[in-house]
Amino acid sequence: DNGLRHAGVDATRAQFVSLWKAIAALWGGNPRIIFGLYNEPRYGYENGQNGYFDPDATDQNGTMIQFWREWMQEAIDQIRVLSAGNLILVPGLHWTGCADWSGEWWGEYLDNMSNTGNTRLAALTDPYNNI
Repeated sequence: DNGLRHAGVDATRAQFVSLWKAIAALWGGNPRIIFGLYNEPRYGYENGQNGYFDPDATDQNGTMIQFWREWMQEAIDQIRVLSAGNLILVPGLHWTGCADWSGEWWGEYLDNMSNTGNTRLAALTDPYNNI
C-alpha cells in the first residue's frame, strides 16, 4: 500500500487538493459519480514530516486528525468551487469508520471543541450540504 505516496515521494496537501480539483473538473458534471476523498490514509507530507498520516497511530493530542480534516475541507472547497454537486464521502483517519471522528480515540480537542459526540465530522462544511 503506497498510500499518499507515489514513486517513493509523499504527496503534499496542495497536490492532494489539486488532484481532487482535476477530478472534479473532469467528472463533476456526472451525477452518477461519487467522490470518495481517500480511504484509510497513510503517509503524505504534513507538519514538516514525510509519512505523517498513520491509521495505526493513536494521535492522543488530536493534531493528526486536525490536519486530515484540513486536507478534506480544502478538497471539498475546491470541488465545490467548480460547481461539482457530486456526493462526497469523507473518510476518517483510522480505517475509515465513523467512530474514528470521535474524540475517544483522537484526543480531547479539535478546533477548541470538546469531544462530546461526533464533533470532528461536524466541523466539516459543504456549501452543497452533500456530505
